[in-house]
This record gives sequence, C-alpha cells and structure tokens, in this order.
Amino acid sequence: MKKNILIASLLFMILFIQTSSSLNATSSSYSFSMFGNGMVTGKGYSNSYNSTFLSETAGTTRSAESSSFRANIGFFEESAYLRTVSISSYSISPKSAVVGSTIGLFVTALNAQSVWAQVTSPNSQVQILNLVNGQTLNYLPVPSVVGRYDVVFYANDSTGAVTSVVDFFDLTSHGSSSSGISSGSGGGSGGGTTRVIERCNYNWDCTPWNVCSDNIQSRTCKNIGTCVGNESKPIEQMQCSESLFDIALILDKVKFTAGNINFNINLDEKIGLEKIDVHVKYSIINSTGYEVFSQIETKAVEKSLSYDKTLDGFNLVDGDYILRVDVLYGNLQRAFAEQKFSILNGELNANSNGITGFAGSTYGEFRGLNIYFIILAFVIVGVLLVAYRYFARKPFNDEENGLLSKVNGLEVYTDTGIKVGRVYGVVIRSNRIYGLVVDLDKDVPVKYSRALIRYEFVRNVRDVVVVDSRIFSHNPQGVSA
Repeated sequence: MKKNILIASLLFMILFIQTSSSLNATSSSYSFSMFGNGMVTGKGYSNSYNSTFLSETAGTTRSAESSSFRANIGFFEESAYLRTVSISSYSISPKSAVVGSTIGLFVTALNAQSVWAQVTSPNSQVQILNLVNGQTLNYLPVPSVVGRYDVVFYANDSTGAVTSVVDFFDLTSHGSSSSGISSGSGGGSGGGTTRVIERCNYNWDCTPWNVCSDNIQSRTCKNIGTCVGNESKPIEQMQCSESLFDIALILDKVKFTAGNINFNINLDEKIGLEKIDVHVKYSIINSTGYEVFSQIETKAVEKSLSYDKTLDGFNLVDGDYILRVDVLYGNLQRAFAEQKFSILNGELNANSNGITGFAGSTYGEFRGLNIYFIILAFVIVGVLLVAYRYFARKPFNDEENGLLSKVNGLEVYTDTGIKVGRVYGVVIRSNRIYGLVVDLDKDVPVKYSRALIRYEFVRNVRDVVVVDSRIFSHNPQGVSA
C-alpha cells in the first residue's frame, strides 16, 4: 500500500510540476539562451541592426533598433504568425523637432491589407494618414503647434482583424539664443558690430527599456540636441528588477459607440517603487478565440498609474468578446486582466466576471492560469493531507479494545507449511505487541476455536503470517485459550 501511494505521488509530481532545463550558446555576433517550458530569450546584433527578443509557449515580444527605425512588437497569445496581421516595425523620425518641421512615419506589417496612422495634436485635433506598407511618409503636422503628438499605427487584414501600436513625437519652439554686443567708433563716424553667440543644448531621447536578457535590461539614448558630447547622458544598462503589479480593469462605465470602447486601467507596483517602463497590450478576442483587435504601447509607471484608455479603429459584430490587457515588465514578468462583454444590436453589455492574474492564460472556461494554479494548489494540499494521515497514523491505534485491525484476515501458517487459521487481531500490552489472536481451523490439534499466539513465536508477517511450529509440539505455552 505504501509503495502504491509513493508511486502515485511521484506520477503526480511528474505530471504537474514541470522540470526546467537550460541551453546557452554564443558567438561573435549573437547570444542565445533557452529554458524549459518553451521560454526562449536571445540577443542578436550586427553592423546594421540589434535586437532582443523573448519567446514563450503562449507569447512573444521583440524589440529592435537601427539608425532608421525602432520596433517594439508583442505577440502575447498563441497567434498564427503567418495568418494573423501583425506590425513588425515602425518608426517616427525625428522624434523631436521644431514647429514647422516635416515628420517621417514608417511602418511595416505582415499579412496586412492596408496600413494607416492616426495623429492627434496637442489641441486634440485628429488627422488620418494613409500609409504604404514598408515606405516612409513625410508630412507636415497640421496644426503645427508646440506639444506632444500622439501617433497610432494601424494595420488590418482581409478578415477585418486590426492591430496597432502607439508612439509619439514632440514639436518644440525655436531654440532661444543670447547675444553680446560690442561697439567701436572712429573717423568721426559712429558705427558698431553685433555678435550673436548661440548656446547649444543637450536633448537626450531614450528608447524604452528592452525585455530582460541575462538579467540585464538595456536601452539606447541619443542626443538630438545641438551640443556634441555625452554630458548628462542617462544610463543605458541596468539589472532587471523584480516587480509585482496588481492590475484592476474597470468596465463599470464602459461606453461603446461607433467602434470605440472606453475603460480604465490601474497599475499598482507592490514591491519596487522605482520608475519602470512596462509594455502594455490591449486585445479584443471573439468567442472562437480569434484576436480581432490589438494595440501595443509603452507606459512609464512609478508606484502606481491610473489612466483612461480608448480603443477605436475596429468594427465588432453582434457576439461575445473578451477585452484583455497584458503587461510585460521587470525581469520577464507578466500580468494580465480581462473582462467579458457582448455586443447586441450595436450596444455593449459588460459582464461582471473579470479575471486578474500574474501569468499567461489559455482560452478555457476560466481563462487564467491563476485559476489553474489555485485548483492545482488545492489538489496538492489534498494529496499531502491524505499522505500525512496515512503515514502519520499510529501502527497500533486500537489499544482501547486490545486488538489491532491492520493485519486482520491474514492467513496463518507454521514454518513447516501447515495452515493454522486466520488472524482475528493483535493484542497490545504496555505499548508492545503481545500476541496474535487467531481463528483456528477445525483440523488444528487445539480444542478451542480461537487462540492467542504470543509474538515471540511469530517468524514473519507479510502477505501471510508465519509462526513457529513448536507452538503445538515442543512449546505448549505458545498457545493459550
């Protein structure tokens, strides 16, 4: 019985607790690390590009940068890479310019039918620009005012699925200058010269922190100011920090009109309190598990962040959907929140069974590995309690009646092979086994139907009980009524 329980416990541990293994490889142009459970991290570079990526069984994020573009792309669920529309790279050049400058927008998308950009000016005016996949569009922002311009790159496919990424650029006023004036006179005539001394400035533009690789996060900071040098340059590498977020997705006051959905996001940093960049993906998933809309952006969080979010650019038909928010942050950590809703006659109805977790999910009934781990924890605790009760049970716990039922029913034989009878019970005295009570067979040469065989005459107890044959012939005191 103990052997069976041990085997069952081992099988349980093998099935439910996955082992981890690792594999590392490096060369002059790349480094690669692979871990168990389908997670892959790597970093590649050459003279023309550098990239960092994270790959999981149910998700992938990639970031890449060169002199002409910067990309931050995420695939957080099991998506068919060659079937689903996805934005592979995008760029805004320059990221900061003076009013009146031309801005270049570039995007490449896989399996895209069309691509476009939505630019929102500081005074909330929206401009839609039709782009060409893989080509740069140079345009003059209208209106051209000082402030931040939010840019959303969109791509769709023939099925109507839409994916998007969020970025921005800044327009500043013309640089200020200071002047010093010196004058001179001579020959009876007045005159002078004016010398203008222009002062340069540093303006560091840093990319978001990449995903962790070998416990290191990196970014690139470029000076887009007029000065030459590295004065006050921000750090470009740091160790990955462990953070923990609790994401609350509030849909109580959600509005759905003309393809827009509004909701609120709360990000609370529970452990670290420093300012970190997180990659956020918003997804709308239909009842078949197909992602009909997605959008990715980077947010800076310090302690906590609460903001209202509006998703647009999609057309949802009547049916059941899931609004999902995934966050990648810290040392390859993930958190998510999701909420079911339905569209009926063009109206949105939000359900109340939202889920928040700290791991990836599958499209099952509960949709969340947090539910899986809760169930698994209960199962493990139950198995441990059963095992504890079994192994911790006292071997002789029937002392009140003087009998032990553990070996009840075992057949009793002498060491010469003669069957004596069947065990009725065990007698305990002074916390020691005193003897076995045996129901005797009719052909045993004892006039009583039940007898006590003292334990010193028991030779073996296994599938049967073996006793010394002398209890009948040479040692009549071995058997008593």
